[in-house]
Amino acid sequence: MNQDHKLNRFAAKELMRNLDQFILQDDDGTVVAFGQYLIERSNREFAVRTRGDNHFQFTDRRTALTWCTLDKLHLYSEACQVMALERKRQLLEADIDCMRGTLRKVKSPDFKDTMQAKLSPKIGQHQAIMNELEKLANRAKYLQIKGFSNETARTIGSTAK
Repeated sequence: MNQDHKLNRFAAKELMRNLDQFILQDDDGTVVAFGQYLIERSNREFAVRTRGDNHFQFTDRRTALTWCTLDKLHLYSEACQVMALERKRQLLEADIDCMRGTLRKVKSPDFKDTMQAKLSPKIGQHQAIMNELEKLANRAKYLQIKGFSNETARTIGSTAK
């Protein structure tokens, strides 16, 4: 029993020492990223809270984690790009949903054709935004993995020779 207690203390100490490297998910889906970001699901969105009490809304968890990763790595330009793309995405999704709702109710074939013609470019814009967000998410994931496996970075501050 004493060994279990020592092991638990050691694990807790190591977890706290390296908390800025982890992404932890709770049973209720709440995510703590890098010890400074809290991601919670609220209705259909994911709210990100920082230690500075800043509050941001994202459509999905992956985009929220992408922003957190880029912000943590001080890549503020790319983090702002994620925010801008996310805002455009939210506006386009609302617009597309509204137009599709109108299309379902319209009886006139001419008006349907006009609405469909207006809807098609918006769907293309939405896909382009999704592609850009995917690129940024892949870059953030790469930078995060690179940071964890960078041998030079891991030995800084250690006495290993």
